[in-house]
Amino acid sequence: MERDWETYAVDSQGLSGGILVLWRRGVATVDVFHNCSQQVIMIISRPDVAPWVLCGVYASTDHRARRVLWQEITNLTAQGIPAVAIGDFNCIQSEDEKRGGARLLRIEWIGESFGTLCRGTAWWTEDEAASDGDPPLTVDVGIGDSESVLLTWPVSAQEVQEAVWALAADKAPGPDGFPPFFFRRYWGIIRPAVVEAIQCFFAQAATPEDWKATFITLIPKCQNAAKPCHFRPISLCTTLYKVVARIMVGRMKPLLSGIISQEQGAFVAGRNISHNIMLAQEMMWDLRRASKRHSLMAVKLDMERAYDRIRWSFLQQALEAYGFPRQWIGWVMGCVRGPKFSILVNGTPSPYFESSIGLRQGCPLSPYLFIICADILSRSLQRVCASRELEAYTPATGARPITHLLFADDCLLLARARTTEARVLRRVVAAYCAASGQRVNFSKSTISFSPSTESGVRQEIRGILQIPEQEGMLTYLGVPITGRRLRVAECSGLVQRVQSRLEGWRASSLSMMGRVTLVRAVLGSLPVYLMANTVVPKTILLRIERLLRDFLWGSYGGGHGVHLVAWEQVCRPTSEGGLGVQSLIERREAFIARHAARFILEPHGLWSQVMAARYGRGVSGVAQRGRRASFMWREIGRHLPSVSAHIRVLIGDGRSIEVASDSWVDSLALSRWPTMFDTEAVEGLRVCDLFVPGGAVWDEARLRLLFGVHLAARIRSLPLPGCGGPDVRVWGTSSQASVRLRDITRAIQSGYEPGPDCTWIWRSGLHSRVALFLWKVFWNRLPTRAELSRRGWGVPAECGTCGVEESADHVLFQCTWARTTWQWAGIPRGARSERLQFLRVTRQWLASSRTREEGIRATCTALQIWLARNARTLGERRVSPRFVAELARAQALEIRPGLSTDRPLTARDTWGSPCLGSFPIRGHRVRPMDPTSLRWTAFHSEAAGALSSSDSHLGLLLESETGRKNALGHPIPP
Repeated sequence: MERDWETYAVDSQGLSGGILVLWRRGVATVDVFHNCSQQVIMIISRPDVAPWVLCGVYASTDHRARRVLWQEITNLTAQGIPAVAIGDFNCIQSEDEKRGGARLLRIEWIGESFGTLCRGTAWWTEDEAASDGDPPLTVDVGIGDSESVLLTWPVSAQEVQEAVWALAADKAPGPDGFPPFFFRRYWGIIRPAVVEAIQCFFAQAATPEDWKATFITLIPKCQNAAKPCHFRPISLCTTLYKVVARIMVGRMKPLLSGIISQEQGAFVAGRNISHNIMLAQEMMWDLRRASKRHSLMAVKLDMERAYDRIRWSFLQQALEAYGFPRQWIGWVMGCVRGPKFSILVNGTPSPYFESSIGLRQGCPLSPYLFIICADILSRSLQRVCASRELEAYTPATGARPITHLLFADDCLLLARARTTEARVLRRVVAAYCAASGQRVNFSKSTISFSPSTESGVRQEIRGILQIPEQEGMLTYLGVPITGRRLRVAECSGLVQRVQSRLEGWRASSLSMMGRVTLVRAVLGSLPVYLMANTVVPKTILLRIERLLRDFLWGSYGGGHGVHLVAWEQVCRPTSEGGLGVQSLIERREAFIARHAARFILEPHGLWSQVMAARYGRGVSGVAQRGRRASFMWREIGRHLPSVSAHIRVLIGDGRSIEVASDSWVDSLALSRWPTMFDTEAVEGLRVCDLFVPGGAVWDEARLRLLFGVHLAARIRSLPLPGCGGPDVRVWGTSSQASVRLRDITRAIQSGYEPGPDCTWIWRSGLHSRVALFLWKVFWNRLPTRAELSRRGWGVPAECGTCGVEESADHVLFQCTWARTTWQWAGIPRGARSERLQFLRVTRQWLASSRTREEGIRATCTALQIWLARNARTLGERRVSPRFVAELARAQALEIRPGLSTDRPLTARDTWGSPCLGSFPIRGHRVRPMDPTSLRWTAFHSEAAGALSSSDSHLGLLLESETGRKNALGHPIPP
């Protein structure tokens, strides 16, 4: 053998074998090009043929190491050199991963880029499932060993309880009929059984058949929905299944930011939908201005029923590719496989049917599994971009190319407007769809081109992709992507939406507090999403505010309501004398300023990195607006100075902190400190320059030299991490790199003066209608005759009873009729002399639990006096002061909190089980007491019986004149 053969060997390492390559002497010239523990790469050459490459492979059993192997082979073949790979690829590691004995070797990952080994196309493509070496399933990131241990750690009872409480209590129940509220309510009883059932699932990875049962409710996606495609199927899973899914989500979610590509903006901590939209706006800004040579195209893909088409086999292979442990994958597939569905038609479930594909929309686990599958598409696009097959959109010189943007299943592809790029995109998307089961809806997908793109090129690209060109504005994630400012005409639909909502409500049929709630919670939120992601014209927002203002005060649609309080005051928080209706103009500016804050606070996000590459980022993290900046960045740049003044830095390695201009000592830049020190001496210095060389310890001598004794002592007291690490920027005095919108609003308002504190009005336990009346009294804005006359309504200012000027003080306290009513009500004289004294005393009463009843009765008396005055003014029946006082007393009894009790009552609730705790009466407990010890003023009774049995009960509730309650119950004999 030594005479006829030559050999080359790679020694074995540990328990793994080595590599031995043999070839017959004289057949060809063999040069070893590269060797490692997994392969030997040889160049084979003969005089009569071109050189080719032989890869002798003994692959690692670790799939992460095999990724390196495939990448090396891919890089080699990308040079255009023919190559053959032989050896043991270690793809099959156990008996359960194969069927039958030795079969024909099928290298399914080989495609056109690797050359064709033979013409056996019948078996070459018969199996669509991806294999271990398939490039679409080759990723360069994965779950580490320590993370795998955390994923598969035994589930504790505490973790089960936390998962139950993490579910929304009022979620619609599934076929089991029990919402999470039931589990919370009776947790003390059912806890052992629930914990045992959940732990049993994680021990066996087998889902009980009852847990697989799922209701499907169809949510219309458009008006007049008539076809199945017009509805969105939402799955209503059983609560026990959702507890299992919630536990798995809690373990997996923190790991996703490390494995999911930055282009995916959904369901990953630290990313949000605004980042994707802002990047799309920047791209469209460049697309509209691109030259003919550098023209761009944006392909918006519509995936048809994306969740419902995911193949379970593809999901399992994707989880394996990312390195999830087998036990975890078994749990996931146990949750995903074999569900049973029943469609709710008018509330009635249809017969059950089974599914063999897809993820359930409504399952807590489904969104996270979907983005793992969708990330395979991201990796494939990044791979063809790295190999220069695809020239993607490059936002700035030196910035990383962006091939696409993803938000769950919403995909926007970005590339040069060339036919070669179109073919690559079609090939990559087709391979992903074939492997995953996804399908592109070509009729709903669109392409947008740069205006400079030739018509012939556009037609060729449309033919390659089979996607029509976008007509009008491109809409991505519900926001118009125009690359310029929105025009008023383009936003007129927003005003029409508000008008259509208002026309569905009659202002006269709602109380003012009802209108306040509607404006605050529903109508005012309609333009919020658009404002959060683009610049809405101010004219549009003013029109909407006018509609809301008229509706609030009852003057919408021809009404005659009076705008009693200025809109600016109404839009203040309730704690500052307003009604909490947010100004749309202020919210628009706050949203833009929040983008500026995120640019500084989140420097590692994709959007922040792109903006920094385009417009620069100084040491302090603040960029300039620039001359050729996009319209959106110019708006953001207006707020960068004011926002950066509220951002402080937590010291890490000190390399990114400017000593003079950054806020790193007590939330204030040193240049703004009243302490005198030489500012020129610290010009250009960073905090790391104040450390002892080679360590994270303050240089005390230099601190005293630069800042003096007192300021140096304050600096030395700042905590240092000791182990270095990057500096962290946080908002204000918090330790979080996130900021609330209300804080941003205050930060950008120059000369803002807080209004008077009115928190006591809304947190005193009063009914909202009574609290709103008290708020009007606080601002002295009751529509009295004097007030209406002052506003020019042509109403005489004199009181109809006394003939003097009818002011708020006169109507409520000084009129003879009002004084008589206060006497009948028994309110002390000190609280009913004039408005300011009334407010002062009432606030004191409501603040104390001992006198709260007096405060409630005084407020209700004032309200009833005002209502009786209105009835007299409108010519209705006049009532006596004593009757008004009794009405006020009755209203106060409805509002007044009940008394605490010692012994609970037992009742039966909607679940048919004895309630835990006491029977609630307006949120308070009651107890039986001696009926002879009290004088009763109210008597309530209720009797109920069960149709299926002879059980009947009688319940009595007695209420005394002091408000104490006595509850009695007794069974009724059959």
